[in-house]
Amino acid sequence: MKYLAMVIERENILNGLFKLPQYDITRLTAEDARKLNNSILASLSPENLTCDGELPAAEVRRRAVIFRGALRDLAAMGFEVAEEA
Repeated sequence: MKYLAMVIERENILNGLFKLPQYDITRLTAEDARKLNNSILASLSPENLTCDGELPAAEVRRRAVIFRGALRDLAAMGFEVAEEA
């Protein structure tokens, strides 16, 4: 659950800025998992993953490992996970 925890920490920072509810990894609902899945898939889009080509290849690989790992963590928790495009 290491990667999912990293993604949730990032999402909670963003949610805090907009006064949205915080995620708790121990109490994720199906709706939470769906929202996280959508956010992760958006983060894996080439434009977002590479910051429009500005990031070095090593950083792109590191970020991809985290996001793909978070998808695997969600699936391991029993949630339905959409595939990457």
